[in-house]
Amino acid sequence: MTTSWLLGIDFGTSSTVVAARGTGRPPEIIEIHGERRVPSLVLIDANGRMIVGRGAEALGGAYPDRLLRAPKGRLGSPTAVVLGGRAYSIVELVAALLRHVYDEAVRSNGGEPSEVRLTYPASWSSPRREDLLAAATRAGLPNPTLVPEPVAAAIAYASDVAIVDGAHLLVYDLGGGTFDSVALRAEGDAFVIVGRPIGDPHLGGELFDELLMNHIGEQLDAETWENLQVSDELLWQQAAAALRLESRRAKELLSAHEVVQVQLGLPHGIVNRQVSRADLEQLIRPYIDESVGLMQRCMIDAGLRTEDLSAVYLVGGASRSPLVQEIVCATFPQVQLSRRGDPKAVVALGATHPEIDTARWAPRSTDPGRTHLTDPAAAPPTITPPPPPVPRPTITPPPPTIAPPPATVTAGGNGPGANGPVGPGGPGGPGGPGPGGHPPVVMPRPQPAGSGRRMSRSLVVVGVLLLAGLIGAVVVAIQGGGSKDSGGSANGAAASPATGIAAGSGGSTGAPPASGATGTPVSRVASGAGMVAIPAGTYPLGAESPDLSETTRKSLAVGAFSIDVHEVTNREYKLFVDQANGARPLPGVWDRSGPPADLINHPVRGINFEWATAYCASLGKRLPSEIEWEVAAAGTDGRRYAWGNDLATVVMPVDRTYEVMTNPLNKSAFGVFDLTGNVWEWVADTYDPTKVKSNERVLRGGQNGYIRTNWTRLPIDPAGANSVGNAGFRCAATTVLTDAPALVFGTYTRPGDPTVPVAKIRPGFYAYDDFVDPASGWIERSNAAWRFGYHPNKYFHVETKQQNQTVVALSPIGTPTTGKFGVSTSAEVEPAPLTEPGGQYEFGIVIRAQRAAAADNTQPVSYVALVVNPRAQTWEAYVKNADGTRTRIDGRGIGNVAENRSNSLRIDDLGDHLEFSVNGLRVYNTSAGQVTQQGSGTGFVLNSLAGSNKAHIHFASFGIEN
Repeated sequence: MTTSWLLGIDFGTSSTVVAARGTGRPPEIIEIHGERRVPSLVLIDANGRMIVGRGAEALGGAYPDRLLRAPKGRLGSPTAVVLGGRAYSIVELVAALLRHVYDEAVRSNGGEPSEVRLTYPASWSSPRREDLLAAATRAGLPNPTLVPEPVAAAIAYASDVAIVDGAHLLVYDLGGGTFDSVALRAEGDAFVIVGRPIGDPHLGGELFDELLMNHIGEQLDAETWENLQVSDELLWQQAAAALRLESRRAKELLSAHEVVQVQLGLPHGIVNRQVSRADLEQLIRPYIDESVGLMQRCMIDAGLRTEDLSAVYLVGGASRSPLVQEIVCATFPQVQLSRRGDPKAVVALGATHPEIDTARWAPRSTDPGRTHLTDPAAAPPTITPPPPPVPRPTITPPPPTIAPPPATVTAGGNGPGANGPVGPGGPGGPGGPGPGGHPPVVMPRPQPAGSGRRMSRSLVVVGVLLLAGLIGAVVVAIQGGGSKDSGGSANGAAASPATGIAAGSGGSTGAPPASGATGTPVSRVASGAGMVAIPAGTYPLGAESPDLSETTRKSLAVGAFSIDVHEVTNREYKLFVDQANGARPLPGVWDRSGPPADLINHPVRGINFEWATAYCASLGKRLPSEIEWEVAAAGTDGRRYAWGNDLATVVMPVDRTYEVMTNPLNKSAFGVFDLTGNVWEWVADTYDPTKVKSNERVLRGGQNGYIRTNWTRLPIDPAGANSVGNAGFRCAATTVLTDAPALVFGTYTRPGDPTVPVAKIRPGFYAYDDFVDPASGWIERSNAAWRFGYHPNKYFHVETKQQNQTVVALSPIGTPTTGKFGVSTSAEVEPAPLTEPGGQYEFGIVIRAQRAAAADNTQPVSYVALVVNPRAQTWEAYVKNADGTRTRIDGRGIGNVAENRSNSLRIDDLGDHLEFSVNGLRVYNTSAGQVTQQGSGTGFVLNSLAGSNKAHIHFASFGIEN
């Protein structure tokens, strides 16, 4: 097949994965916003716009009634989906998600593909496949074709393993929402389906999440339940969404660890609940047994015996469970069990194989009892009814307060199953699946204490926390010992040659110096002062169960080296700036005189890769290789964190970094400090380049408030203006002098000036930021009266510390110089720091801001603002004048703003006049010429008024829309 490149899309129940294959190039997963998987979520915001993926996930907790989970399961049903009070067809919602991943793939590959292949469960009915094709066509995907998921998975498997002609393969595909089992036979260069695909459209990881939610709820004590009773319907929906997310995280961790600890931050302290792998396996074992029974039925229907199989291939994210491998191995003891690669990625990769001939899948006569599927539009063979399903857990719901309209499904409800009739209101509640289906867990409203609805207790806790702003995410703490490698990786792999970089090198993978760079690195031996010597040896590196861009566990030989005992501090980098004639740009928290006094011994942040390389080179050092950094953190025993295997041992700050070496527990076995959870650190010479693009460098360790494991790595474009906001570093050297003075800087190759911040690419927007990126280009500032800065993974926070204070945080991106545009944000109140319940405050967005001339003056000279006061239930638009006075444009009472939930604000600049909107309601249009203030700055504003000694706002997004 002649083509520039092919795009494969594995549209999954819980997440979507995309892969690309160019002519003569191997397939690769396309990362979208730095992640290999996009949540399969669609949300309608207050303005009626469709938000998909991570954006929908970020807002879904606050607006569960506007969020559609698992849209894949709705395909094939004529029932409309109601989101935000409006009915949508499932085709248009799925189309929005497909278009999003397609646009990101095109942007990543620099052009449109010649063909897009979408995968689907082999047991799907014709209406479901037709809906998927209709969504692809509506999304504008070029030449969309359909490929059965097990065929794509088998092709990916055959790319790595030699399969003889005529061999049979049995695929076990356990995904987020469905289970599929298919028998395949190798015929020449392709696979064909034999027998009847058998599946269960309601068995998968989502069901396991619900089971674990129930289990966690059962562990909450009666006192917690009695103290936290609430009755708000929205609270229950929000609570269910939050608990489901954290249950999923705990479930995934239990694939690699024997015990995890779920920590809930309550107003009166931390409540810890343990969940073990044994607990989870007891919950899911009946359903795994059921799935393996379906696979056996599939094999029998294909006319095969166990001895006819060459392999059983495990596919789908839920197949990573050790219990799945245990039961499948026991059922097929003589058959090779294989789970090659990422089970959630192989389907997308296989779909891009050039030898897949989509024209083959049409019904044609073959051996008795066998069918080839060859045409995506053709009806599949009749599916043999599976064994009676294991009863699903249920919780009896209270009588509904509002009956849903006929033939319409709300976002949080349970609609008719696409593969079966709607039941008469059995265990699944009104509108639940009928006979043969699996009733979902029903989220009940609160009941009196002692009613026995233990699930409700867990929802109360999480709901109260969610609205109180005291829970950003449940912390899942890993308990040490007994972990199993569910990823198929092997410990003790053959060692590679010892690593080591020549002394005095500036880092072998650094970007080349910009034109006009001055100075030449001087080869000199570094001072060993402030460094820790690491002996040569063979060390275990990588993760037993890699996630994100992490690497698989292996053992490597490493030469002796020395590494800084802590990250480079603001004080040390200031000496470099002063003695070495100024490094630019200045770190994000500095003004022109240097770092704030209270941060002098904190790690420097906002340093790009080239300047980190230059700093180390001027000391005769270099950036540590990734192997060296990880060895310094993990030691000889391959621990998960620098301090050991237990995350709960060390508590990191949320709002800022901590002073170096002041957290004695954050120290590795070698005596190296601060390797996890303070700042991201640049490293050189990554040892797994297959997961790092050619233009990327790697950050290790995570930042404050962002702790996963010691293995967390962040590949990122070092030239991107938004890549360095939380980036720090430390240096290493192969040879050191013990008696040389520290911090005597020499010459270095001066990097060129960095690029200015650029807008994030988002359809319809000149610039957009959802603050999910750990370093999104905004700066952090603070003084005695206020502060603002990035709040990890979700928000940009703005806070005042006393009454009658104003703080403005300006975006690094200015507005377009021509044309009309709109500026919008979504913000929510952080209740806990509002120390005076009767106090007043207001927050909002600014536009037409004139930036201050001096870089150390962060507050703009003048601007136009739209603010809301959720306590007084008012909005106001005003001009802040250069003399500090405030001129009111208009303002009045409004009933649609409130604390404890997100509020959306928008200003449209139409050139001769402005339009102001609050939560989707247009509140005022200025007349032509009424507002003459001009400027290109935009950003956030917070005013603390009488009685509010402290106000804290989280801004969840900021956009400048074309």
